[in-house]
Amino acid sequence: MPVALGLVGSELNFSRITSHPRSKVNCVSTPSEKAAFTHEDHEKKCLLVQMCGITSARDAPNSKRSISLPVAKEILKVAREYEAAPVGVFVDDDADTLLRVADAANLEFVQLHGKGSRAAFLDLKGKNRMVYFLHANENGNLLNQISDEECSLVDWILVDSATGGR
Repeated sequence: MPVALGLVGSELNFSRITSHPRSKVNCVSTPSEKAAFTHEDHEKKCLLVQMCGITSARDAPNSKRSISLPVAKEILKVAREYEAAPVGVFVDDDADTLLRVADAANLEFVQLHGKGSRAAFLDLKGKNRMVYFLHANENGNLLNQISDEECSLVDWILVDSATGGR
C-alpha cells in the first residue's frame, strides 16, 4: 500500500468513490477500514509491484509492457519475498483471461482499464480485489464514467490524467 512519507505515523481513513451525473465524484468515508502506519510499517508496506496481465501478442497488440506469465511469476516470487502486494494490470481483457491469469499468478489485486474489463466485474467480485481506472482531463473533468452499480462491484477507483506524466 503506498504511503506518503508525511503520513507515516498518522491514522488513515480509506474512502470509496462513486460517480454521479455531470462527472461529479463523491467520496464516501468507510470508517471500518482504518490503518495506522509507523515508520517501520512504511518500510515494509510502501512497495507495490505492477505486472502486466497480458500473456500473448494477441492480447496486447503494440504493448511495450507485455510480459509472459512465467516472467510474471518470477517477478511475483521476488516481490512477495519483500512482502509486496503485486497488482496485475489488465486492459480490456475478458473475464476468462482475467480469472485465468489472476489464478495462475495468485493475484489478490487486479487493476482494470477500459470498457471491456467492466464485463468481468461480476465474475471477479469476491475472488480478487479490483481497482478500476478512470481518466480526467487537465481541468479535472472525468473523461470516462462508471455507473453506481459498477462502482459497487469494485474496491477502488483510481483517477489519473489522460496524458502520461501529468
